Amino acid sequence: MPNPRLELANKNDALFKNEGEYTTSIGFSQQFPVAGRIARQKDVARVDIELALAEIKEAEWKLAGDVANGFYGVVVFSRQIESRNRLIEFDQKLVDVARRRFGAAEVSQIDVNMAELDLERIRQERACC
Repeated sequence: MPNPRLELANKNDALFKNEGEYTTSIGFSQQFPVAGRIARQKDVARVDIELALAEIKEAEWKLAGDVANGFYGVVVFSRQIESRNRLIEFDQKLVDVARRRFGAAEVSQIDVNMAELDLERIRQERACC
């Protein structure tokens, strides 16, 4: 049983006439719960356990969602990197063609510069993101 009590008492007449009278006592007390109260405490404990299990289940769902979001974020980021790499390869070919055409006097230097600027812009996007 919870919370037993031990009571000690010592009384004397030292403050008054000091005739040597004194008393000493020791007591032990224990509270006994009522039968209905124990049943209610058990019901409350069961409800608390069910609430704790529901909170655990909710935390598991949130964690699973966070893991899934992180995974799909990594997949999307990987696909973006792949697409930028392909775009860089394509733009590099375009710059090479523009330089050859400039050498043959088919396009101006401005067209070659524009192709090179586009290529560098895509490289910077890949590098920073």
